Amino acid sequence: MPAGRPSRLAGPALGIGAALVIFLTGPLLLFHPLYVGSAQEQFGVAESLGIPPSDVERLTGSILRDIFTGGSFEASLDGTEPFLNASERSHMTDVSGLARTLAAIDILALALAIWAAWALRRDRHRRGRALVIAASTVGVLAILASVAATVAFEPLFIAFHGLFFAAGTWSFPPGSHLTGLFPEALFSEAAILAGALILVSAGAVALVGFLGLRRPDRC
Repeated sequence: MPAGRPSRLAGPALGIGAALVIFLTGPLLLFHPLYVGSAQEQFGVAESLGIPPSDVERLTGSILRDIFTGGSFEASLDGTEPFLNASERSHMTDVSGLARTLAAIDILALALAIWAAWALRRDRHRRGRALVIAASTVGVLAILASVAATVAFEPLFIAFHGLFFAAGTWSFPPGSHLTGLFPEALFSEAAILAGALILVSAGAVALVGFLGLRRPDRC
């Protein structure tokens, strides 16, 4: 391999890696039980399901763990039948596959960005430019997505599920346990918050890149 090749690849690699990390990390963090639990409390999930908040917390924690561990989603309310029915568990298995794929991409993107930043350690201008471009691009897209989610969440929600999940596998009646545990209002708020987290991350990365542009390269 020619000696200059890694350096030529490093700029685009840093931009791609940074963009993916900015775009994925914040939304994935919203799967944390602390956020989901607070949102469920805000939207009165325990009251609407008619079960104690402690059971909501236990069921939710088990489901969120299963998403990232490839579990069976068979958490039970009373120790007998699973809380989610077969079709709901099947959909959550699909959600698990998508979430774990995105998490793997996020980790690989972070590793790529770290390698590229190290490869460009003596070329701060190229490194800074790659970071600014990546952060600015993702930031603009996040603003557009947040505005769209605010004014037209339901069509976006349907389009997202239609893109990633087979038809007929993700739509459930309002009285289902899955929609009761994770109401649409929770997803609407999470979408807006995800956009905000992406914007904050993009701003931080853009600042790092801008500072790099202002500093002279090392010899």
